[in-house]
Amino acid sequence: MNRAAASDPSGASLRARLEHRLRTTAPGWNVRVMDRSVSTQDTARRMAERRAPDRTAVFAREQTAGRGRHGRRWQSLRDRGVYVSVLLRCEWPATDTGWLPMLAAVATLRALADVGVAGACVKPPNDIVTPRGKLAGILAEPRLHGERIEFAVLGVGINATHDESDLAAAGLRGRATSCRLEGATVSLEDLAAAWLRRFDELYHPAPLSRAERRAVMEAWRAAGGPPEVPGWR
Repeated sequence: MNRAAASDPSGASLRARLEHRLRTTAPGWNVRVMDRSVSTQDTARRMAERRAPDRTAVFAREQTAGRGRHGRRWQSLRDRGVYVSVLLRCEWPATDTGWLPMLAAVATLRALADVGVAGACVKPPNDIVTPRGKLAGILAEPRLHGERIEFAVLGVGINATHDESDLAAAGLRGRATSCRLEGATVSLEDLAAAWLRRFDELYHPAPLSRAERRAVMEAWRAAGGPPEVPGWR
């Protein structure tokens, strides 16, 4: 047994449960679960540069410098949320980049509904909110090669088990919420598995068909999104 496992046996158990659940839920994915990451976005990008395959998913129990759009800090308390970045080697034109956060938003809304969170909606361009505040955030970081997407790293953070004291300590009281505060009793394994399953249902490396675009846009608009594809920057 290594030192980390010896000093944190419950954490080692959670990591093992997460890895098993995620690999069972989405067997086509290369899943990595980390105890701690500076940023799952950075980890996934480094893996991309080392030629990790399409459908690589990096989950972390904690991020020390998680981020959202424009470098804004994303509070990532240990074992309080789902913090995931997926590496996608999609064969999409660069002009389709704006569909990536839409896929993530629709997958997130469906996963939240699966675990009992009702009333969540889109706050463009990249947030999922309820009347209580921000529940989840999305970050798309594609690397373009000419007129194509070479790869994309798509990150999602979902507040799961935060209570009011967690939010107050982070300076987020009145501005953020969580699955728990929305009345849903949910485990990290259930929420992470629901998100990966729902995203896997929507994503494939080939460009989206016209019917797929229409279905995603309808779900996006029904959740409060604008009737156009958002910019990704």
